[in-house]
Amino acid sequence: MSKIDEARKFLEDIGMPKAQQSDICALSLLAMAGIKPSNEWKSASNEWIRIHDIIAFVNQNYGTTYAEKALYPERDTPKIFSIPEVETRRPVTLDASTFAKTSV
Repeated sequence: MSKIDEARKFLEDIGMPKAQQSDICALSLLAMAGIKPSNEWKSASNEWIRIHDIIAFVNQNYGTTYAEKALYPERDTPKIFSIPEVETRRPVTLDASTFAKTSV
């Protein structure tokens, strides 16, 4: 199973709606956790990361070709279209121990 599939399974396991289980959401999770294809989930980090950093990380480590302009409309106020807002019914705290406990 690829890291993207593992991330998607993790999002499903924690109860994320189907819309938040897309490739871009799985890749965003991997970028925010600092997980490269060869990393183990137990090495996940919890660093502050910008959209620019997410795009650079996934393009460099997962062979994608996302561009910042594809995520923003042509307006003065940026709004992210490809990364939907996360909707949860319960608070979820993610840290390295959370990733280590999952089946992925």
